[in-house]
Amino acid sequence: MRRWLFVVVTAAVLGLGTACSSSPGESVPSNTPPASTGPLESSSPGWTRYAQPAKMCDAVDTAALKDIYPTEEPNSEHLLNTSRSCSTALIDGHHVLGLAVETDLVTDHALAVDPNIGRELYDTSRRLASDTPTDIDGIGSAAFWYGDQYHMTLVTYDGNISMTIHADVVNQTHTLASDMPARLGQVATATLLRLRV
Repeated sequence: MRRWLFVVVTAAVLGLGTACSSSPGESVPSNTPPASTGPLESSSPGWTRYAQPAKMCDAVDTAALKDIYPTEEPNSEHLLNTSRSCSTALIDGHHVLGLAVETDLVTDHALAVDPNIGRELYDTSRRLASDTPTDIDGIGSAAFWYGDQYHMTLVTYDGNISMTIHADVVNQTHTLASDMPARLGQVATATLLRLRV
């Protein structure tokens, strides 16, 4: 329950940047950056840019988990598959891993007003963690994880994106691999590469 509260709070905080950039009655601009893969406009401070796909499950790279959970549920059975979120299951016989990947983009306007907003939101997520966070290097601008042998969460941010990955063993039929933080870090890094523009 706490994990989902954390997700809702994070989404609400990230949404403030978008909402505050519009006047009453104006439509809120899309968080998705332009499709151009060229250099950023000179008005941008030079942060790394990411875009959300049509379906997040198509972008999530689970290669780091395939030797433990070789089968993924069919696309038609994903619990959630939107531009921002993917909830899927990875399977090894009777062992099932629930995997949820959630992303949010900060608007260019919000980053221009406060270039440190990504770090500030990340630090807020760290403070709201339901367990003691452990830093993990080499993922985005910063990353941490927390959890136990049955449930684990990894949070990272980079440029205009924040990403949260939840891994849960279904029905506690087994425990998570001892190297699951590193594996989730690989999922995050590979998925960020797919979303980068």
